Amino acid sequence: TWAGNVIPSEAASKQEWVRIFFEQYNTKAGDYNPASAKAIEDHFSWTIDTWAKQNNRPISIADWGVITKVDQASRLRWIETIRKNIDAKGYSSTVKGIGGPFNLYNATTKQWDQIKDVIMGKIAAEFIAKLPPPVQTPKPENNTAPGAVDAFAINKRLGRGVNIGNALVGPNEGDWGIKVKEEYFKLLKAKGFDSIRLPVGWAFHALKAPPYTIDVKFFERIDEILDQALKNGLLVVVNLHHYEEMNANPDGNLLRLIAIWKQIAERFKNRPDSIIFETFNEPNSNFTAEKYN
Repeated sequence: TWAGNVIPSEAASKQEWVRIFFEQYNTKAGDYNPASAKAIEDHFSWTIDTWAKQNNRPISIADWGVITKVDQASRLRWIETIRKNIDAKGYSSTVKGIGGPFNLYNATTKQWDQIKDVIMGKIAAEFIAKLPPPVQTPKPENNTAPGAVDAFAINKRLGRGVNIGNALVGPNEGDWGIKVKEEYFKLLKAKGFDSIRLPVGWAFHALKAPPYTIDVKFFERIDEILDQALKNGLLVVVNLHHYEEMNANPDGNLLRLIAIWKQIAERFKNRPDSIIFETFNEPNSNFTAEKYN
């Protein structure tokens, strides 16, 4: 629904794409608005799906959601629009999260938001506007070599997931108000979720100088969390989160980044293929697409 007169924060306004988006959001109505269901569907079809086919890559939409400051009807309507497009394309996804401003599950009251039912396909009709059927597109050709890990098959297994954010992204677990609890994995599995995404601030736990050793106690904590998730039948996407030095100075931090990933690879090399690794969260600033790729 077109609202008009929405102003992004000063920090966000420094990004050109943010300025363009809000300029269009505040001036265009109907299907021409960039937040409309049609615009979102077009983005999935013409941008995301096109890239996936050209590069023969499976797609997982990670860490998405709507903060609780938005009215509930709009939150549910937007979540449903994204979910339908994800399902139509056969992508996997992880939605934000436990506690915090997105509040899929309130760890204090132990209550689920209505968003959980929308994500699982149980639509609250009084809140969700009816949408036209998403356009089905053929999946990219799978050229996986015999005996190799099938990324498309694993992506399908990831299905619907939840992002366990803000727990392990800082110097200490719980610094951002969330700690990982085993009960969360039981709850998520019981509600029908297939996977979790585990953002990890590895750079906070690695030496600044060669050989950039990762703290063994931190490794042991990650092992414990992975064991709990696997025990409850959940796949896990482990990423590298909040390495801001890499974004600011990628050339100066490249050897450290490689060393961190070599240690992670060695530590988890005997884990099953239900543990998936995401190399870097949201590269930005000086860590350009050319450098990242």
